[in-house]
Parts: sequence; C-alpha cells; structure tokens
Amino acid sequence: MRWSLLLFHSCLNCKYFKPSPYDDKYNDLALCHKHVRILEGRPYFEKAERMRQRDDKCGKEAKDFEPLETSIKNSFCKN
Repeated sequence: MRWSLLLFHSCLNCKYFKPSPYDDKYNDLALCHKHVRILEGRPYFEKAERMRQRDDKCGKEAKDFEPLETSIKNSFCKN
C-alpha cells in the first residue's frame, strides 16, 4: 500500500528520515531514525510509513518532525 504524499512530504524534510536505498519507487521502505529498537544488540529502525500511521509515535501530525539542518551558503553573500 502506498502512503499519502502529504505524509511523505513531511518525512522528506525531517532530519530522522532515511530514504530507501533502492530508489523513489520503493519509498515505502524508507526508515525513521527517531524510533529505534535494539534487538539482539543491533539497532532496528522502524519504517517511516508505519511511524506516521501510529498516533503513539510520530502520527499524522508529524509530532516528532525536526527540520533538516541546511548548510547551504548563498554564494552571492560576501563574508
């Protein structure tokens, strides 16, 4: 099942979002690095889609959202 583009858009701009290593066709495999469990001593990252569906996690309101930190400098500014 493909998830809502509106929900996905919020995830794309979140610092915890890790896209699918394959391509945009498989974004339902994207991970959320905010919600991690340790299983047998290894980190297990939850799927971003699942965390947006659960109100006790990020939920539809994206309550765990933190914007990406950008380090783009304006090349026209002189320091």
